[in-house]
Amino acid sequence: MIKAKLIGIEPRQMSEMAWNRDSRRNILGAIKKENLETFIEDFIKACEAAGLSCSASVKHRGYVRENRIEISNDQLQQEIDGLSKKPVGVLGLFFDEASIYPPDGTKVSDPEHLVLHIYYTIKKKSLTRFRSFLLTHIVVIEEPASQDANKGVSVS
Repeated sequence: MIKAKLIGIEPRQMSEMAWNRDSRRNILGAIKKENLETFIEDFIKACEAAGLSCSASVKHRGYVRENRIEISNDQLQQEIDGLSKKPVGVLGLFFDEASIYPPDGTKVSDPEHLVLHIYYTIKKKSLTRFRSFLLTHIVVIEEPASQDANKGVSVS
């Protein structure tokens, strides 16, 4: 079975990236920027193998360029909407700049990595179901390799 590979993120860094408990669950993992195209290709192949159609796109927000992946499947969409109080809309993921958290407590942008997030419109039970579906059928999260003392995202 084809699965797209993500780098795991240490729990301490995950907590520092999130602004509340639920937003921590929206973060799936990280990838190196140089592996972005390969990850997207593997993700699309894994979706096709699972019977889903998905599309990759780039959205420009001001000076920021966000790579996005949107999944479309009526059965999965109905199941996730059924768990939510209001319709979720599009099932998707986006890449955001990773951050480094040095021991002094500051936050610095990581030029080498991107973090994969699930859309923030997917919440609570819907998020749990969508996340478990992704981890079961589409992505695999590798254990973080040993880290440099100043890095927040593990490097493989």
